[in-house]
Amino acid sequence: MIDVSDQLIRADRIERIRDARLACATMTYIFEEESLTKAHINQGIVIPYMPTWRRDEVNETYTKLRDQEPGAIKNESYKKFLARARNPAFEMTSAAIPRYQLISDLKPSKYSVIRYMSKAATALQSKWLETQAMEAEPLLLCINSKDSSDSHSGLWEKENLDKLLGDSVIRVPVVSQGLNEWRRYHTAAFLATLKLTPDQINFFKAIIPDYNPDLDRTVDQCIQFLFRSGARVAKSDKPLFFVVSDQRLAEQVASVLDSGMRIVSPTDLVPTWKKKSILLYSKGSAASVAARESSRYKSAAYKQAKKVQRAALRSGPEFREFNRLDVAVRRAEQAGKDTSALIEQRERARAAWKAAKQPSK
Repeated sequence: MIDVSDQLIRADRIERIRDARLACATMTYIFEEESLTKAHINQGIVIPYMPTWRRDEVNETYTKLRDQEPGAIKNESYKKFLARARNPAFEMTSAAIPRYQLISDLKPSKYSVIRYMSKAATALQSKWLETQAMEAEPLLLCINSKDSSDSHSGLWEKENLDKLLGDSVIRVPVVSQGLNEWRRYHTAAFLATLKLTPDQINFFKAIIPDYNPDLDRTVDQCIQFLFRSGARVAKSDKPLFFVVSDQRLAEQVASVLDSGMRIVSPTDLVPTWKKKSILLYSKGSAASVAARESSRYKSAAYKQAKKVQRAALRSGPEFREFNRLDVAVRRAEQAGKDTSALIEQRERARAAWKAAKQPSK
C-alpha cells in the first residue's frame, strides 16, 4: 500500500483551519450535568435544574408510589407516563394521582427532550447573531435519524420538528461527511448521540483496553458535522457559532480539535437563561444503579470476550496441531496401521490446546 494522504490533504489548509478559522468560533451547550444518551431522548422529561442527588430522591419516591398503585405499568418511563396522563382521553385512577402529582410539581416542560433542545438551540443562535450584528440565517441542525436503534420511525417526523421550527433550521443528516452544500452558513447545532450501549462499550474495552467510545462515535461525528458549515472555508475570518447537547461533549470536541475555539455557558449569551435537567427513570439511586449495572455489564462483556477468545483459539496453532493429529489417527485406524505413536502425539496436542483454552483470570 502507498500512503497518498499528503497528495490529497493540504497541510497548510488544515493548519489554517485549526489555528485561525476555529479561533473565530464560539461553542455553547444546553445541558450542564447530563451526557446525552438515547435513553434521555426516548425516555426522559425536561425539568427545571435539579442536582443529581435530588433526582435520585424523586426516582425512589416515584418507585414507591408506583409499587403501591394497583395495575401500574412496571418500569414505565416518565415520558410515556406523562404522555398518557396529559391525554384528555386518559382516565386517571385515584391511586395514580400521587404519582402524577409528584411529576407535576416538578413543572416538566411541555416539550420533549429533542423538541426542547431544538428550540433552545435556535434561541441561542438568534441571540448570538444579534450580538454579532450578523444577518439572520437558518441554523444547521443535526439530531438522531431514528427514535431508537431498532425502529424505522424517523425522529424528525415523530417529533414534528418541521412544524415546530419551520424555516429557522436546515436539517442535516448525522452521516454527512464530505458534503459542501452548507459551507455558507456560520451556525450549527449538534443534538445527536451515537453512544454505544454499556454492553458494547465493555466488550470493546475487553479486547481493546485503550478504546474510547466517545471519541470513536459521538465526538468524531459531531466534529464531522460542524465542519459542514463555514468552518471548512479556511481563508474566511467570519465568526462561527456552534451549539452541542451538553457541556461534556463541548469540552471533548474542543480537546480533540486543540484549537482556539471558545466555550461559553448559555448564561454568557442569554443572562435570563434558565438551567434545565433531564429526569430519567431508574430504580434506586444513581450510585446503586451504576454499581448494579456495571457489575452486570462487566459480566456480560467478560463472557462475550471469552467467547471471542475461544473462537479465535479454534483457529490458533494449538487447535490446528490437535486437529491435524486427530485426522491422522482416524485415517491410520481406517488403514489398519499402528496408531499408538500418533495417539500419544495427539493427546499431548490436546493438552496444549486445553491449556490455551483456559480463560485468563
